[in-house]
Amino acid sequence: MRIQFLLEYLLVMSLTVNIAMAEELERLFMDTIERAKLNTLRSQPLTPTVEEQMKKFLPDPPRYITFRGAVIREDGSTVVWISDGHRIYPPNTLYQPSFSVKLFNTLENQPTLLITLPKGNKKRWLKLGQTLDTKSDQVVEKLQQVN
Repeated sequence: MRIQFLLEYLLVMSLTVNIAMAEELERLFMDTIERAKLNTLRSQPLTPTVEEQMKKFLPDPPRYITFRGAVIREDGSTVVWISDGHRIYPPNTLYQPSFSVKLFNTLENQPTLLITLPKGNKKRWLKLGQTLDTKSDQVVEKLQQVN
């Protein structure tokens, strides 16, 4: 008998607490017209961000990006040489509209280059002498034929 009374008491208390909490929360909509407005807003496609819109206007990266060399000075400044198969970019041309590069020096004094292609949201690592084929998205070793 006591257990049944205790269970009924707990049930009544939980219902009153839930009703009180529900009254504190406001409704998302008051009538069917507001609900219809919310549904139409939710059904519309999301507007693209500024970054997504700008990626449409970025030029395509060069077909090949080759890590030609790097010098890391004692003061920490660096010089990086990269080429696209037709020309060598001036030293430290670390940002192009179609790609950017960042030099890392590993513990073995083996410089590696991080190439970021913003159009496809891709990041690739190159060792000295390697070539990135941006069309096939493959890293080609320096002894392999590129064409």
